[in-house]
Amino acid sequence: MPPVALPHSQQPVLFKAVTAILRFAAYLVGVLPLLWPDDWERFTSFTGSVYYISDGGRLITTDDVHDPHIRELVLEVYEMQRDWFKDIDADDAEIEVFNVCDQPMVILASWSLGETYEYSTDDLKPERRAAFWDYAWEFSAHRKYLPRHLEAEFITALAFVSNGNDLVPALIYHIGRVMFSIASARDLNNYGTLVDQTEGSGTAKEPTQWGVAAWNFCLAIILLGTHENYRLRLEAIVPKGTINLPKFRHLVRNLLSEWADSNLVATVIVSVNVGFLGVNGASGIQRSASLVSSICATISLITGVHHVWQHREKTDTEREDAKEYLYFFALFTPRGACKAPPTTLDLAFTAALLAVPLALLVWAVLSFAVAISAYAFERANHTLVLVVLGGLVALSGIMFAYFWGLNGWTSRMERVVERVGL
Repeated sequence: MPPVALPHSQQPVLFKAVTAILRFAAYLVGVLPLLWPDDWERFTSFTGSVYYISDGGRLITTDDVHDPHIRELVLEVYEMQRDWFKDIDADDAEIEVFNVCDQPMVILASWSLGETYEYSTDDLKPERRAAFWDYAWEFSAHRKYLPRHLEAEFITALAFVSNGNDLVPALIYHIGRVMFSIASARDLNNYGTLVDQTEGSGTAKEPTQWGVAAWNFCLAIILLGTHENYRLRLEAIVPKGTINLPKFRHLVRNLLSEWADSNLVATVIVSVNVGFLGVNGASGIQRSASLVSSICATISLITGVHHVWQHREKTDTEREDAKEYLYFFALFTPRGACKAPPTTLDLAFTAALLAVPLALLVWAVLSFAVAISAYAFERANHTLVLVVLGGLVALSGIMFAYFWGLNGWTSRMERVVERVGL
């Protein structure tokens, strides 16, 4: 027999007060279960819900038995329904009691019989079969044994379906669903597919080294080397000539963010140049440099807005659209986009177009720096200005040399890795 508490009204007031204080203190230090009757245990189901068992697992409730009043009501309802155990021939029968504070509900279940019961017209009647499996789904955390006939029923239901008592149809069904997901992922990333074996293994004939170097030199002067970073990022999403679609989408999202920032800076530079052009006493050279800065910033803003508008829809692009985008300059060569992936020079031209907003922004900053420096030099101590300017130029040269050398060392290491096949 489980311990039955005294009716709540018969407990002394002092006893109830002391009990409440002890329960609150135990709750704070995390030892609340120590104040329960020894017969109660707490479990968390795989659904995340909490339930409690008592009387050796014969009583189950989802009501909060931390509260003495609720626990008392649960035990009272359980005592009134204990006679149900005699109505079914099962040693593992258990009673679920819940909702005792409103309208008490009771369910009788047996795992060995695989049934749940409801009391109707003075008699216990089995519920529909699905009700037992719903009960098992909710109260499984305390179980240590599954009757074999329930396991067999599950396997039979899994394998039988409508094709006969054979496991092969079920295996084919589940294998088909799993392989569909795997094959879809491979098609999305072009991994392990026929396209990867044909296109990925082939390499386009690269232009001569001097040709690539000449074009890179010209682009580096016009774009101040900003295209190199874009080219490396484009090469990273076309490994072995095969497009990595997730990386392409990620690159487009990053580019949109960068162009949004450059557009904001270009707007600020245009505003600053408008203010500088209104300054009295500026010479012709200073005004010309400021005007060049304004023009470059304006064009940078226009091209940045254009790039954002054109690339907004490419954040969720498909493979064919990405291929058309990356292989654009290959269309103008005898190879064609369908015959071979883009070469380093093809990607360099694409990178040059992407770098136009940033390159023009750099030109705008440099032109404005010339304008404001020339204006300041005329009204300052030339000796001090030259010393400070020389120091800044030296520091800038060291910084540029360091990063150019670092990028060159990285490129050489990449070529070594490709040569040894790592």
